[in-house]
Amino acid sequence: GSWSDAAVVASGTTMYATAGHTYLATQPWMNWEVMAADEARDAADTFRTQIHLFDTNAPSAPRYVASGDVSGFLLNQFAMDEHAGHLRVASTTSPDGWGWSDDTESRVTVLSAT
Repeated sequence: GSWSDAAVVASGTTMYATAGHTYLATQPWMNWEVMAADEARDAADTFRTQIHLFDTNAPSAPRYVASGDVSGFLLNQFAMDEHAGHLRVASTTSPDGWGWSDDTESRVTVLSAT
């Protein structure tokens, strides 16, 4: 059979999928190149990544389930992992190579759709 559509209209930056779920991480657009250094540092310190969950168990259509957000940036798809129905997300406040600060903070946040 064919699938119906389910969508998030955003710039997806990272995707993670399991046998029954697909997670799409999105980030708000920021024009980092035109920001002054202090402004960019402040924006990075308060930056949040949104994560959208789709249930892909149904044979006919993916189903949007929930959205949430975490502080900071995801470095890659390995920053997300599902365990026992919960999404574990590793994020950082200053991705390597951006050079805004020697102080960077990383954390793991656990999200649940229930």
